[in-house]
Amino acid sequence: MRQHTIMHSPKAMPKWPVNIVSSVSVQYFQINLNCRRLLFISFLLWIGLGLGCAAFWERKAPDEGDLPFQQWGNYDYSQFIQQNMKMINEKYATDYELKEFVVDTDTGSTLIQNLIEPGGVASIVEELRVKNLEDKDQILYIYEYLTEEYDYVLDANHWPTVKETVKTKKGDCKGLSLLLMSLWLSAGFDAYVAISNGHMWANVRYDNRWHLFEVDKDIERKKIYNLPGFYQHPLYKIFKDQTYKRKRRQMRKPAPRNPQLSSRNL
Repeated sequence: MRQHTIMHSPKAMPKWPVNIVSSVSVQYFQINLNCRRLLFISFLLWIGLGLGCAAFWERKAPDEGDLPFQQWGNYDYSQFIQQNMKMINEKYATDYELKEFVVDTDTGSTLIQNLIEPGGVASIVEELRVKNLEDKDQILYIYEYLTEEYDYVLDANHWPTVKETVKTKKGDCKGLSLLLMSLWLSAGFDAYVAISNGHMWANVRYDNRWHLFEVDKDIERKKIYNLPGFYQHPLYKIFKDQTYKRKRRQMRKPAPRNPQLSSRNL
């Protein structure tokens, strides 16, 4: 990305070998160029999907902007997040309204609530034997179970079911957050997942307030998540039965111009 030389007089020298060589050379060059183009496009697509969670909102939360085709280093993502948070705060108020959130799964489009399965993980909660623990200890034990037993992988465009995540023992922010929420719900706690800046995290309620839990343990990415305001007022809050989205701000219309005033008087 990665001889014998036969002499001919100019008149006697045949033209067809030259034409064939030229034609073959041109065709070879075109094929080689097309291959390079395909490899380059594949490389760009691989880069665009490589960030994992940061790409998934492109279809489902288009208000957060488009994901550019560029190599997403941590610095790039950090810069994007800061710009994106500013844009969201300019467009949206901090109060919420009901909104549907539809995702594309392997079996078709569905509401995200259909991916939350507390009943499907009841046996796991039972095996963890957390019922006799204090609320905080139950929540932490379930969280530690998930972060220790499941691998965090980058998978931008795939929305797995909880059953699939349990089977494969891996997932990105979407799969692991939805599983963690399902486990907490199964244990009897109120929980929801939040989405903003192309990322998802889980929240659970105990001690009369909400507590945030991050499923991505990567040290460098967590530095980005800890940017001021990253977790504050997420664009979406997804509960087991409904979804809330921040309300759009009402744009102020410019004051009507008085037709009696001329430009000279303004």
